[in-house]
Amino acid sequence: MRQLVVRVPDEKYGFLMELLGNLSFVETEPVKPAALPALTSGQQERVGELREALQEVERHQRGEIQLRSLDELIDEL
Repeated sequence: MRQLVVRVPDEKYGFLMELLGNLSFVETEPVKPAALPALTSGQQERVGELREALQEVERHQRGEIQLRSLDELIDEL
């Protein structure tokens, strides 16, 4: 018997497992994804800052806020 590794999007996983389960010649064995290493407090802080920045960009794209230009940022320094 041969093994096959298939990567599927999370939303299609259930469908694929059901489909394969209905094939009498296929044995399925779900594999748990590898655990991600824990983030340090500094890394968690950076992730939080990135999330905030992305939220600001989204608000800017929706026209809710106006972001500073590079010239304005340089003048402030």
